[in-house]
Amino acid sequence: MPSSFVVNIVTANNEDLRQAFQITDTAGAALDLTGATLRLVVAGSLGTTVLDASTANSRIALSAPTAGKFEIAVPAADMLNVQAGVYRHDLLLTRAGAIKRVWSGSLTVEQGVGP
Repeated sequence: MPSSFVVNIVTANNEDLRQAFQITDTAGAALDLTGATLRLVVAGSLGTTVLDASTANSRIALSAPTAGKFEIAVPAADMLNVQAGVYRHDLLLTRAGAIKRVWSGSLTVEQGVGP
């Protein structure tokens, strides 16, 4: 599975960050995520983690593991702690003890108006 996929996400810091995804292999077949863990790490320019979403902290849920489907869900209350800006992120997949980077990209957080 190549790690050259780029996924750019745009959200605001006064709303839920909620996005559904499906992971496929290079042939387009769904990747079975049964028994796997996922972690999305978002960092600023100095490498400081500003947001961590994973299956371990329930911010990532495997919605249909055999079909490669999952959802990232970070509540607005947690997004309020993220300053507006452009951050970089990686999605890491751990399966059978091996860690693979599924994608990298940017997370643009816009300044929300009001709660």
